[in-house]
Formats: sequence, structure tokens, C-alpha cells
Amino acid sequence: MPPRNYTYPSILEALEERGDMTHRELVEDLKCSPVTIHDNLRKLRDDGKIHICDWLPPKGKGPRTPVYRYGYGRDANWAVQSQDDRNAKKRAWAQKRKMKEKLVRCAGNPFSTLIAQVAA
Repeated sequence: MPPRNYTYPSILEALEERGDMTHRELVEDLKCSPVTIHDNLRKLRDDGKIHICDWLPPKGKGPRTPVYRYGYGRDANWAVQSQDDRNAKKRAWAQKRKMKEKLVRCAGNPFSTLIAQVAA
């Protein structure tokens, strides 16, 4: 007989009482390992007891974070980043790289680095 799974009903209870939660919030709330929570979330989605109601944008780089909701429903579409957002990120990255290159060239003189930071 396999061991009883206490995390499965705990996740359902947490989502029902506290509302929508992310994987990380469930890990902190239930004090379980991330792998255990992940496996049980997958089982709950397969059983149709929870669904993804939203996708949170990443903090910096990385994938979007799913937000889980108690009950049957269709999973929210994974929002695709617009071309304008991608272009803005590329411009910011290029500007940051240019600033780093300027600072490396002016590394010997502290006044040059200040001027490079202000000029950029």
C-alpha cells in the first residue's frame, strides 16, 4: 500500500481558502518541497480540480509564472510578449552594454568613469 499523500488535499484546501496562488506561494504556505508541490499541482490539473487562471510576468529573465485557481476551468493562454516590448528590452540591453564598455575603457581614471556615467 503506497504512503498517504497529505499534500494533495492540503493544496486544494489552501487554494479554496486563500484564493489564487503561485507555486512559490504554495511552497511557502505549506512548508513542503518544491518538487512535491509541483508533482501534486500536475496531478490536480490532470484530475481537473485546479486550473491556471493567469500568468505572471517574470522578474527579470525567466519564464512566466502560472497562477493556480481552485475549481474546474480552462487554462489561461500564455501571453506572448509584444514586439515593442522585445525591442525595448533589446535597446536597454544594448545601452547597458555600451555603458559597461565605456566604464572599462575609463577604468584607470575615476573622473572619467563619472563622466561616462553621466553622459550615457
